[in-house]
Amino acid sequence: MVITRRSALKALGATALSLCAGGLPLCVQATIRPLSNIPILMFHKVCDQPIYPEDISPEQLAAVLEYAMQCKYRPVNMSDIVTGRVDSLVPAGYKPLGITVDDAHQSVFFSRNEVFHPDLQNTRSFLDVLSAVSARYHCQPRATLFICRVGNNRFSNKPEEYFGGHLPLPTLVQRLHSTLPGVEMGYHTRNHLDVSACTAEEMRAILYDQIDDFQQLGVLQHIAPVFAYPFGEEPKKAARKAVAEMGFRGAFLAFPDLEELGEEQIYYSYEKRLHSNYFRIPRMNIGAWMYTEGSTFELIDPVRDFQNNVEKGRTGIYISHGSQAAPLFGAGAGKPLCLAARRVGNNFNKQERKYGKNNTNQSSGKRAGARRGA
Repeated sequence: MVITRRSALKALGATALSLCAGGLPLCVQATIRPLSNIPILMFHKVCDQPIYPEDISPEQLAAVLEYAMQCKYRPVNMSDIVTGRVDSLVPAGYKPLGITVDDAHQSVFFSRNEVFHPDLQNTRSFLDVLSAVSARYHCQPRATLFICRVGNNRFSNKPEEYFGGHLPLPTLVQRLHSTLPGVEMGYHTRNHLDVSACTAEEMRAILYDQIDDFQQLGVLQHIAPVFAYPFGEEPKKAARKAVAEMGFRGAFLAFPDLEELGEEQIYYSYEKRLHSNYFRIPRMNIGAWMYTEGSTFELIDPVRDFQNNVEKGRTGIYISHGSQAAPLFGAGAGKPLCLAARRVGNNFNKQERKYGKNNTNQSSGKRAGARRGA
């Protein structure tokens, strides 16, 4: 089947309509929830011994989710936010918590106990942990998986299958629908390309490339029309407008600095749903390490990180706490303080030209201490 612009827009529109249908009650007391009170967490790879700032261990992940549940948060996915379903899903007396996972790493679905692979270093998968914690607190596990074809190694020059290719993507989509209907998949570009400098035409081409990929795999109608910018870097206004014109319902950043959002207020209410800019929605990374001002990064406690950023009203804005964030999880004997230079797109030669071959500064933030890396 040949995909056309019209069929792609029709598919996105149909998916968006299905996301909205049947989700709202007839009578709900109208409330206004600033997005600063709807924290949207961003996870990546799950591994028993985290090395990079985006990594998190199964124990740390469980501790973060347990802490959130104890603070009366309940998980929602990104379609819940952009289609106005939050109030119908989160019971009175509880608070919504957005859950996202980027890059389609195989550790989202699989663990080393299920599949033997040298890159699988986790004893429990992300979905295993999310399901177990949600069950203990009697709520439905809900999350958005922003996927690309570089799940094993995001920086590989050879794109791989979604989620490591251990099972076909249609099989994994069906597994979610049958066992975890609150977990959805969304767009992250096919090859994790940096779109920060894209024109509107280039942005459309990149997104149509992944639309075509989903069409060929037979899952297009099952992918939510929500988009996470790779590396968390937002494009210019014309490119963001192109995303909206294609039929996407929202697009998500990672760690916008305070001055980047300026005075633009983004908030959610039942009556008018999401206000202001649907295509600049902030998220914050929760991982085992933190970029520092120097050329290294330090171990932190993800629970303390969550507490510092959410409970003190800094959701979506990361502020480095340095030694104040005393780790509750040990680094382990001889754990190396490794650095990985931020790649641009999937071209390492381009990375060398932009940052220098021997550059060890990993942070891609606009100022020292900012954490990104979606």
